[in-house]
Amino acid sequence: MLSKQDRMLLKLLQKEARLSITKLAERVNMSESTCARRVRSLEETGIISHYSVQIDPEKLGYNVSAYVIVRLDQRTETDAKKFFDAVGKEDRIVEAVAVTGTPDLILRIVAKNMEDFTDLTMHGILRHKSVRDISSCMVMKQIKPDNGFPV
Repeated sequence: MLSKQDRMLLKLLQKEARLSITKLAERVNMSESTCARRVRSLEETGIISHYSVQIDPEKLGYNVSAYVIVRLDQRTETDAKKFFDAVGKEDRIVEAVAVTGTPDLILRIVAKNMEDFTDLTMHGILRHKSVRDISSCMVMKQIKPDNGFPV
């Protein structure tokens, strides 16, 4: 069970992972040594699995963002494995999840422009034997960014 202070540490680190132990300790009102020990414990138990940087895709020229819903032909496991491997290697696919219901996968994609998006979908995703069909939902506006998990 997480303490109130552990939850506060996690919230702060999700927003600003580069905070020093000194700043973290100040913000949660604890000593630096206690704070360092608690953060280390959260890392060792795997609650904190890694630290990362959030990048603004538009600043790198990725002006198109979409969710692509994929239905697979489930008859051949080998073909599906090849598709999953290809998804894992494609940098423009920034998230992929298997889901319940009618679609099999939902992919979150970023692309430089519509031509780049079309190339990825038509000449990439749809060319795999295991892909039955896809549909796309273009992101018009981000309402709430990914701010981490509730703690």
